[in-house]
Parts: sequence; structure tokens; C-alpha cells
Amino acid sequence: MKPSEINQGVFVELKATHKRKSAIQTFVDKEHFMNSSQESRLLLEEYTETVLAMQRELKLASLLEELIMLHRAKNNIKNLKISFVREYIYVRMHCYRPDNETNDLRVIMGTTYQHGDNVEALYANSDFMSKANEKMESQIDEMIELKRNELNQFSGIPTSETYN
Repeated sequence: MKPSEINQGVFVELKATHKRKSAIQTFVDKEHFMNSSQESRLLLEEYTETVLAMQRELKLASLLEELIMLHRAKNNIKNLKISFVREYIYVRMHCYRPDNETNDLRVIMGTTYQHGDNVEALYANSDFMSKANEKMESQIDEMIELKRNELNQFSGIPTSETYN
């Protein structure tokens, strides 16, 4: 599986974020900019009522998808990319993040003063890469915990962490 495929969901695209409208709202809003017939207005009204009736299930499916994608990311921590921004060393990987334009997770691993600026040497440094994996896993665990809490508050669905 390609790393970017970890981030592919279905229902998460229907949900609005603080950066974009939901796919459903975008579809409904298009009607305001088109020449509409009485029939299309009636169909749109029926569509809106149908979607509103399914809203809770769509949100639940979206939350479940987000949690699944986070677990996929955690279970597939590999292909870490190393980059430099000024003197800082970043490690990044694909990870679904609904409020970010880029679906990746980045952690600061230190500075070039500490570890040098040779990318190949950093990849070859097993201690550095082990710490990068640990930091990445820790970040994803925090995101999973937040999403578990959101899911539990929304639906009351217990997760494995509920019983610990």
C-alpha cells in the first residue's frame, strides 16, 4: 500500500472542517448559482431532508474512519522523510489530518548543530531513526486518544482504552 493511501477515507470527505465546507453543503450550495427548475428544487429539498436524517450516522462513520486511518498510520510508520528548515531537522510521514492542507505529520528531531545536516547519515543512524519512530508513534498516539474521546462522547462506543 502506498503511504498516501493510508489517508484515503470516504465519509471524512463529507464532513466540514474549519478550512472547507462539507461535500454535501458544497453540493447543495451549487443550486444557488444555477438555473433551477421546480423539479430540481423539489429534489434538492428531498435530498436535504434525507441527508439531515442521516447526519448522525455520517458523522459516526467519519469519526470511525478517522480513527481507523490513525491506526493505519501508526501501524505503518515507515518511509519517514527527513527535511531541514533553517537549522531544525524535521521527520515527517503521511497521516490524515483534517484541519491541515497537507496530510502529513511532522516532528522536530533536533537541530543540525546536534545531528549534522547529512540526510544519508541521518537515515543510516539507527539511534536517530529509532527515536524518530518513537516520537512519531507518540504523536499519533496523542491524536488517537483525542479521536477516541471524541468518538466516545459522540456515540458512547467503547474503545479498547475504555476498559483499561
